[in-house]
This record gives sequence, C-alpha cells and structure tokens, in this order.
Amino acid sequence: MQGKLSYNQEIQRYGIRDGYEWLKPGLHCGDVLRVLISGEWMQCRIEMAGDAWYLDGTDLKGTDLEGLPAEMRG
Repeated sequence: MQGKLSYNQEIQRYGIRDGYEWLKPGLHCGDVLRVLISGEWMQCRIEMAGDAWYLDGTDLKGTDLEGLPAEMRG
C-alpha cells in the first residue's frame, strides 16, 4: 500500500492514507515502512519517544511526518 503519512486523531497514531481513505489507520512502534525523502525511498521504522512519533534513522519527527509519501507491504 502506498499513500501519505497522516496523524489519526481518533487513535492518536500516525497512519497511511490515500486522500480521505485510511489504508492503514494506525501504525505501531517498530512497524517497518519506506518513506520518500529528498527523492529517494528509504526504509525505516516508526517509533515513539515520550509523546513524539519519529522515523528511526532519520531526523524526522512529530509534524515533520505529516504528508510524507510512505509505503508498506501488506
């Protein structure tokens, strides 16, 4: 599935959506995905520290994740 990262207020997690449709409504810590950063697809894990979500192996955290192109298998 491919879409964009978006924060799901109802469950307080980032998910992947395509327009208004949730493809994956809630990601969990340790979920592996690929994100498009500076024109390159990069594999990473989504994690949480305190109350901030971040992508392990990148400098992206919190609202930096909003709208980021992402894909995940399954």
